Parts: sequence; structure tokens; C-alpha cells
Amino acid sequence: MFRRPIRRAVRRMTTTAIHQNEVFRANQFLMAGQFEQAASAFMQLAQQMERTGKPRQAANLHARAAIAWAKAGVEARATNQANIAFSQFTLLGMQQRIGEFKTELDQALHPADVEVQRTGSTKPLTAPPAHSAPVSAIPSVVTKRGKLPPTCGGCGAPVRPDQVEWIDDSSAECDFCGAILQAE
Repeated sequence: MFRRPIRRAVRRMTTTAIHQNEVFRANQFLMAGQFEQAASAFMQLAQQMERTGKPRQAANLHARAAIAWAKAGVEARATNQANIAFSQFTLLGMQQRIGEFKTELDQALHPADVEVQRTGSTKPLTAPPAHSAPVSAIPSVVTKRGKLPPTCGGCGAPVRPDQVEWIDDSSAECDFCGAILQAE
């Protein structure tokens, strides 16, 4: 009678652990310079997240796949994954993430332009993202929150404190694997 909920909880924890390991492995491929393997892994993970109803994680994983394809020099696949990520970010209202991703993608696609910019050129890589309201009209609410680690302990993905889904003032959810991150 009481076994069914316990089985579901165990299955959910096992699935989360497997997913975190897969994201960690994909990030390891990316850091090791195995860009095509990383991109394929990120694409598979993004599709899994779409099937399980986790659109934020899927969008971020499509973005990581686009970066990996761009670093691999496969511009057509990078563009395809980038378009998917941009459309999902737009649907989810993640406007700031769109600007960050565009900058990351430009840097991955055109590393020579990044080097020129570092040496003092005034040529911008991207235009600043357009705001629907003037910056002065956007209300600012400051919430005192703890400091998150730079990477997720579960999957190794980068953690952006301004982009994560905060659960409370001391914990947030990883955008890639859904692990709970504890702030200091």
C-alpha cells in the first residue's frame, strides 16, 4: 500500500543522479577540447529535458551544445542549436540569458574578433540587448542572498547567480541538472 510513493521517489533520485553524471561528462568533454562529443551529449540531454518537462534546463543545454559545435568548427550545427536555444529562451522570458548567450556564441564562433577586442580595438562584438522599457523605468528589488559556488557540484556546469531559479535566500536550482545548490 505504501510502497508505490517510495518507489517513485527512489526512481526520481536515481534519474536525477544519472542525469547529473551525464551533464558532468558532457562538461568534461567540453573542457578537454572534445567539442563534437560534448555537443552530441548536450543535444541528447536537452532532448531528455524536453521530454521530462524541464524547459529551462533544455534551453541551457541547447545553448551549451551550440557553443560546443561552434568550438568544433561546425557552424551549421551551432547555428541550428543556437536557434533552438534562442527560441526557448524567448518563450521562457529569459531576456538577460539571451544577451549572455549571444556574447558567448560570438566568442566561440569568432575567436579572432575576441582577441582583437582584448588588444584595444573599439569594435563591439554584439549590440547591447534591447530593453522593452528604459533602464530607469525597471524597478530594482534588492534581495539579500547567499553566495553560490561558481560551478554545480552535481554536474560541473557554470552557475550564474542572476540566472538560477532561487528556491529561498540560501538555495537555488541548477539550470542544467536541477540539483539544489546551497549558498554560503
